[in-house]
Amino acid sequence: MYSKISSLIPGFSLLPPQPLRPTLQKIVLPPLLQKSHTTTPCKITLLPSELLIQIFSHLSPYELFLLRETCVRFNKFLDAPKSSTTKEIWRNARKEFLKDKSNPPKEMSEREYTKLLYYRGFCQFCGHNNIFRVEIYWQFKARCCHECLMKNTIRYL
Repeated sequence: MYSKISSLIPGFSLLPPQPLRPTLQKIVLPPLLQKSHTTTPCKITLLPSELLIQIFSHLSPYELFLLRETCVRFNKFLDAPKSSTTKEIWRNARKEFLKDKSNPPKEMSEREYTKLLYYRGFCQFCGHNNIFRVEIYWQFKARCCHECLMKNTIRYL
């Protein structure tokens, strides 16, 4: 009976259809695109700290944030809270590129201050990303929506 149906309907088959694209096991990447088992560091991370300081001193705060997220060495270097060099890099970047902004509050580092200024539109608690509903609350050092502000604060009467 099934053979009659397959002969009457062109293209009908009882066999499962063949995949339209090859499976992952059949794909062979060229040697340049294959993952190596050894990781080689980027050449810029091999530069001495003195040269990195010179390079970082010409970057905007936003570029410093992006660079901080590229590798562990840059993250440790640009996130060192006790390093006077790191503080100076962030301070000079703010003064050079954010001339209209005032100094950060006393309890806040330059990096934290820049983070609040640059991560626009995202609530730090729920991730809501409406730029018109998310505000900076300097007294809490946080950027959040009104709903999260109400959930995470206590109102004294």
